[in-house]
Amino acid sequence: MVKHMLKDSDEETIQMVTENLYIQYFLGYESFTSKAPFDSSLLLEIRKGMGMEQLNRINEVIYQAAMGNRAADTDKTDDDSDNENYIKHLKELQDVHVNESAEAGTPNNRGRMLVDATACPQDIAYPTDLGLLNASREKCEEIIDKLFTPMLHGAVKSRIYREKARKAYLSIAKKKNKTRAELKTAIGRQLRYVKRDLKTIDILLSSFAKNPLKEKDGAYVETIRRVHEQQTYMRRNKTHSVAEKVVSIHQPHVCPLVRRK
Repeated sequence: MVKHMLKDSDEETIQMVTENLYIQYFLGYESFTSKAPFDSSLLLEIRKGMGMEQLNRINEVIYQAAMGNRAADTDKTDDDSDNENYIKHLKELQDVHVNESAEAGTPNNRGRMLVDATACPQDIAYPTDLGLLNASREKCEEIIDKLFTPMLHGAVKSRIYREKARKAYLSIAKKKNKTRAELKTAIGRQLRYVKRDLKTIDILLSSFAKNPLKEKDGAYVETIRRVHEQQTYMRRNKTHSVAEKVVSIHQPHVCPLVRRK
């Protein structure tokens, strides 16, 4: 059932069972184990021994029992009747197991399962406020280039000081040792550049009857607005943390965790 529902190969199925706590619980394991239940070649031997016709029939019965599908009475065939008999037999076996467990004093509900939150590695640059603002500024400049149309906005593009902003960023980013004052000044500059770029984007968008930005670019603009608001808040309140802080404009959903034992 796991193999066909997940559409995995034999090897992938065994690997999934070995790694997935929920699948082991579904299969009736009493506790989590990292050991493989058996070799993947056993699945091939089972298919050879039973034959594909019989195996397909059993798979269909299990699938119908799991998904709750029932054929209409008017469309019933001999195979459908046999399948319903199989399903009825499976339910009877389940009821017997439940009754035996109750007589033995074993509760059906084994209690509450606690699962620890897991941190996953994510391919993003190390999050720094200065680097985040620089990436936001560069993305804004890219969007401005896409939006600017001489027929609507004139022959001269609004000044966005991209060369000055880039030079100001590199003058601090390349330094091995940076003082707090230098970082504070550099972050303030990048904040002003981002604010100016966002204002320019709004002016360019107002010239269009319909928003010309693609969904992806529109999502970037909204993310950059959040970044600007958060960075401005932290600067004014002299703090380095904020709720739901964005650490990557490309993956705003990522929430970093402090590394600990």
